Amino acid sequence: MKFENSTVKVFGAFALVILVVLGFIILDNWHGKEASEPEGVSEPQPVAVQENAGGETAQPTVPQEAVAAAPQQDGGKGSAPRVIGSERSVRLSKLLDDDASHADALALALELAEKGTDHEKVDALSALEWIGGKEAVLTSIKLKGAGDAVGERAGQVLNHLIQESLVTGEPLMDAGSWKALFNGLYDDSEIQSYMVLLSGYSLEDSFPILLELAESGREKVADVAKEYLSSVAFGREFKDVEDAKTWYKQYQELQAKKAKEALKEAAE
Repeated sequence: MKFENSTVKVFGAFALVILVVLGFIILDNWHGKEASEPEGVSEPQPVAVQENAGGETAQPTVPQEAVAAAPQQDGGKGSAPRVIGSERSVRLSKLLDDDASHADALALALELAEKGTDHEKVDALSALEWIGGKEAVLTSIKLKGAGDAVGERAGQVLNHLIQESLVTGEPLMDAGSWKALFNGLYDDSEIQSYMVLLSGYSLEDSFPILLELAESGREKVADVAKEYLSSVAFGREFKDVEDAKTWYKQYQELQAKKAKEALKEAAE
């Protein structure tokens, strides 16, 4: 009997220990489930930053959904750029937020673009990209040759402003501005890219400028401009620049004649 009682006690104690251990395991699993994320929800992943062939850090790719969800202001400009930098850059950001202070913002942006530090120049370019206009374009052209971060940002802003003006149909650059731009370009692919943008305007806006570029002292610019004269003029082939000038004069006369006839018909 003593042996049986001892056996019962041992088995009872052993069973109690097992129950306690199982209880802790179940409790631990229960808390683990509560702390885990709900099904179907994952932690947002950081945007990958890649390096290009030159070893420079590329800009992260922004998902299109985020672009579509970005708040838009009147005119489709979007939110004014936020600046965290010098005291003058922060002041510029505050001026951009106030619709009544955009003239002051432009003045400060132009001042920083000319006399500011490199960081302030980049901030000024971001502000000018948002403000737009001819002064923004001219400043971008001027800073494009600065090199490093300032020159790179100026090129981005200039491209944006030109493409925006192509959409609105209101050119922001005259022949002098285009010549100043091309005089600072040395890469063949970049020259081609800007020629494509220039030829995107109407014949009346682009052809006279292409004629001037075709007579540029820089042969690599002049040769490309001659090619684009033909593409802008509905594929017409020109023997030389003088031939192109003659054709354009005749074209202008023909357009003036058509406009005069149209007015006469309207009056009748």
